[in-house]
Amino acid sequence: MATDLKAKLVVEAQATGQQELAGMAADVKNLAGESERSAQKQTTSHRRIADGVKSISAELALVRNAYIGLQGLMGVVHSVRGLTATADAVSNLQARIKLVTGEGQLFEEMWERVAQTAQRTNSDLGATGDLFSRIAAVGKDAGLSAQQAAEQSLAITESINQAVQLSGASAEASQAAVTQLIQGLQSGCCGVTSSTR
Repeated sequence: MATDLKAKLVVEAQATGQQELAGMAADVKNLAGESERSAQKQTTSHRRIADGVKSISAELALVRNAYIGLQGLMGVVHSVRGLTATADAVSNLQARIKLVTGEGQLFEEMWERVAQTAQRTNSDLGATGDLFSRIAAVGKDAGLSAQQAAEQSLAITESINQAVQLSGASAEASQAAVTQLIQGLQSGCCGVTSSTR
């Protein structure tokens, strides 16, 4: 009987142990399933985050490229504006020179020589041409022919440009001095009158 009881206890312990093991196995299986589902959720979440980061990176690249393109376009616009302004300035300067030389051969010759004078004296073409045209106008007002006024004003313009370069004065001070000289010539205070030839 003691052996039977012992055997019965062993059988019952084994059955209880098997039930507990089966319960534990089910619990482990459930935990494994939950762990797998959690890992899948995390993987899905990470993929969404990665896709979002890729999408943001792509959008930022598009914005950067659009900005670079816009900056390039703005550079072209500024260049075109600069070229247009330069072309206008040259056209205006040529018109002022034509006022004293007239159209044709004399204008072509003086335009080229004014440009050479500006280059030789390291002076601004606009300022040199303006000075030339003003001095030539004073000469014509004094009774000189267009040819004589142009020749003399070109020589005077070159001398003034050289003097300005040698003086070391600022561009503003030099321009102010040249303007006063022109005004003096136009008013006749510097000895240039219609009787002087």
